[in-house]
Amino acid sequence: MPAESRQSCSYRSVGLKLHATLSSVPITERQFRNQALGFPGVEERNRLGQFPEFRVRGRKFASLKRPRLKRPANGGYLYGLGEARMKELAGSRIRGLSIAYDALRVELSETGAASFKKLIAEAYAAMRKARR
Repeated sequence: MPAESRQSCSYRSVGLKLHATLSSVPITERQFRNQALGFPGVEERNRLGQFPEFRVRGRKFASLKRPRLKRPANGGYLYGLGEARMKELAGSRIRGLSIAYDALRVELSETGAASFKKLIAEAYAAMRKARR
């Protein structure tokens, strides 16, 4: 095998390992908040100071859950994905997802940052398009 092709293979494998590492990094409360507020037209509201909610056009598309007041968040919820899509996601290979009533529950310590970015963007788009 020529040296050039061996070198490109090693770079590719390193890139794949790096991608796998980045996608498995758990998301933090700060990252959750920054991702949600990064979309245009989003406002944050706190219900009783315990559950920060993120809304677009007055509709909630994401929220954080804290086990107790003044404790760090351990999970988040994404709204507006639809029942069929939530079932599909909950049954997928993405760790830390489950269905909670009308929302997709995201376990922050188990869900990777790359997966979360896609999920929150999908929830935002769904609620932004929704009519009142």
